[in-house]
Amino acid sequence: MSNATVEDKPNRSFTVSEKDIIRRNFIVFIALSIVTGFIVGAMLTLGESLGANDFFMISLMLGVWGIVTIFHFKKILIQYISYIAVIGSAITTSITLITQPAIGNAFSIYYIIILALIYMNQKLSLLTQVYGFIILVYMVYGQNDILQLPPEDQATFIIYYLLITILIVALLQVNKSVNKQMESARVETEKLLEEQQKQQEAMAKLVQNVTKSMEVISKSSESNNLSFHEMNSSFSEIASGVNSQNESTVSISESVTSITDLIKKMHDAMTELKEETTETNQLSTEGEKQISSLTDIVNQFKTEIDSMSNDFSILIDKLNETSQFSNTIKEIAEQTNLLSLNASIEAARAGEHGRGFSVVANEIRKLSEMTSHSADQISHQINAFKQQSDQTRSLMQTVAERMDDSFDVTAKTNDSFKLINTAITKLSKLADNGSNLISEINQTVNTINGSTEELAAVSEQSSASLQELIATLESILDSNTSSLSSIKEVEETLKKSS
Repeated sequence: MSNATVEDKPNRSFTVSEKDIIRRNFIVFIALSIVTGFIVGAMLTLGESLGANDFFMISLMLGVWGIVTIFHFKKILIQYISYIAVIGSAITTSITLITQPAIGNAFSIYYIIILALIYMNQKLSLLTQVYGFIILVYMVYGQNDILQLPPEDQATFIIYYLLITILIVALLQVNKSVNKQMESARVETEKLLEEQQKQQEAMAKLVQNVTKSMEVISKSSESNNLSFHEMNSSFSEIASGVNSQNESTVSISESVTSITDLIKKMHDAMTELKEETTETNQLSTEGEKQISSLTDIVNQFKTEIDSMSNDFSILIDKLNETSQFSNTIKEIAEQTNLLSLNASIEAARAGEHGRGFSVVANEIRKLSEMTSHSADQISHQINAFKQQSDQTRSLMQTVAERMDDSFDVTAKTNDSFKLINTAITKLSKLADNGSNLISEINQTVNTINGSTEELAAVSEQSSASLQELIATLESILDSNTSSLSSIKEVEETLKKSS
């Protein structure tokens, strides 16, 4: 049992062992109350036969009972009530045994032993058993002349007492072992409770840390979500620019097709011109006989020259329009390059997630450079064609002037046939040169057409790639939004659990 000092404060909280002592003190209080009441009542019934020793006994018993009662109900010195009760009972029993020798006093000895046994205090029980053995020996052998016990009864009393003492000692040992086990179990339970408390605290800290981490992840996911939205907007703008470029490329291709048709007409006209010069050469050999026919042919030829000059004017205007388309291609290339620069900036902002987007931006910039280079080539070819056209137009004007001279000298045709033949020969050469020039123009136009078709194909491929990239980005955006919702749900759950 615990021997801790108890404070003189009846309203304080008690330990488990102190509560157990209070319960045992209450049992002793009940036992003392019954025994004291019974003995005092029996003694008071004697009336006038009571002596001074009897009053002393009554006072002593009531004093012990009163002290135990006050200490028990006041909850003071609860650890010492057992000694007060046992020692007080031993004193009264000793006095009774000395003053009133009787064989029934043996029951008082067993009463004291049982009273001490209530507390299961090994030290107190051993002292009580030694005291009881001494008193029993004194009563059996010291007062034998008064009690007149037979020798066999004397031995029986001693043997019974020793047996009871052995049983009590064994019971105390068992109780001590049980108490040790209970104490060990209590200590182990306290350790387990302490570890459980630590685990709960660690779990609470872990939940708090996880909650903080989930908050960080949630904020990061929201930031990534905003970045994905910005990337999606940028891709949409680039896709719009690529579609616009594709439409411009289609328009350029249509214009080139129109130029091809005009060149074909010019080639047909040059072929017809060559045929006419051949016929004129044949007519010139007929001489004067067909001078009138020559006049008509020259007149018709002059008309065709004028028509051809008009065609060259139209062609030059178309070339000017084609030059404007080349400028449009350059502007598209510059816009595409600007879009590529913006895309590179957005990719740099996106960091690790924008690497793939940066590659696409680089490819778009390369495409812009190719487009600009092709536009420069187209402009160069068109300028060369314009120079050739101007030269041809100048030559056509020269031919027209000479045809005018032919009209003036028609009357002198007989003297001028050689000059006419020479002029017709030069005209044939000019027709051949015009035909060659038209062939070169046709090749240039085919090159431009191929470049525009290639540009259109690249634009379509870029548009398709951007559409796939936008679809992938939207899928990632949806997945990120779903993950963000799940993270927020987990975060709310952790906050509620903590």
